[in-house]
Amino acid sequence: MSFFLTLRKCILALLFLSVTLFFNIGSADGISKRLLKRSRYCRNYPESMPPYRLHRETGRCYQVGESGPCPPLMKFTLEDDTFGVCDCDLSQRCGRPLIFWPSRNRCYRVYEQGPCRDGKWLVFGFDLEPVCKKNVCEEDEQRHPSTTSRYWFNINQTCYRTNSRGYCSDADDMLFNVNHHYRPTCQKSVDCGEINTMQTSKCLPGQRLDVLGQCKRRFIALRNTSKPLQIHVTKKPTNIYCLFCDEKKPQHYKI
Repeated sequence: MSFFLTLRKCILALLFLSVTLFFNIGSADGISKRLLKRSRYCRNYPESMPPYRLHRETGRCYQVGESGPCPPLMKFTLEDDTFGVCDCDLSQRCGRPLIFWPSRNRCYRVYEQGPCRDGKWLVFGFDLEPVCKKNVCEEDEQRHPSTTSRYWFNINQTCYRTNSRGYCSDADDMLFNVNHHYRPTCQKSVDCGEINTMQTSKCLPGQRLDVLGQCKRRFIALRNTSKPLQIHVTKKPTNIYCLFCDEKKPQHYKI
């Protein structure tokens, strides 16, 4: 009896492995090979890399990674093996994060007015949700206007400017936003990392998936209160295989 139970477990394990391999072996840049094929709705378009995907709102196909039908600061993004969607341009995140605003279906730079009323600016809330708050650095901005990568932000009621030493204790450090963080940190060198032209849906603060609640977060309280709060952000599991294999490991963010 135990022999047959063991055999059954082995067969199930092999079946699961074969399904996983079918979808994931041969992937490029951590993306399942199945997702690199041309959408069944885009057969009249050339088979290319990055592939074409159907945009639901316009009913047309666009190439992944292009601006396509998307507003400024957004790129046409690989959603699955059929559809694409407009999401915040990952190549624009380094230096200044972007935030997706659902009611306008647009992305805005953090710490700018964006969709907010006069006197307010768009920021990340306590649990990283996008909110409009009073712009406490308005006078500083009038004297020295923010730019794409050099902008004002506040911690409590104190204003700082990126690409400056700010509150960094080391004279060689400067405040900078690396592409997967949601606010500036003290950095000795600017390194945005490699940006993949095959833009896929990512669970990063401010990106579409995260704002729409399709990412999960695990808050880890630290004993030493002088250290920042750790937040682990990963995609909610949807299938027995991974759609975006490079996101098996959680991303780590700090408050």
